[in-house]
Amino acid sequence: MFSLIIDGGASVDVTVPESATYNWTMGDLAADVNNALTAAGVSDKIEAYFDGSRIVLRAKSAATTFSISAVDP
Repeated sequence: MFSLIIDGGASVDVTVPESATYNWTMGDLAADVNNALTAAGVSDKIEAYFDGSRIVLRAKSAATTFSISAVDP
């Protein structure tokens, strides 16, 4: 679980269920994170992708700012 603050708004918790993390590739994991972003209602602003060595979150628009923090469940 992690939390996002987008454009200075309220904090939004994003949860990637453990059942969704049994992946064959990092691309699969990025897809699971994108599904979690959709479930949290922020996929119109933020997306996850695999850059070849890690999963990266990025804003879909250069005008969008965000911060991320870990949430201790």
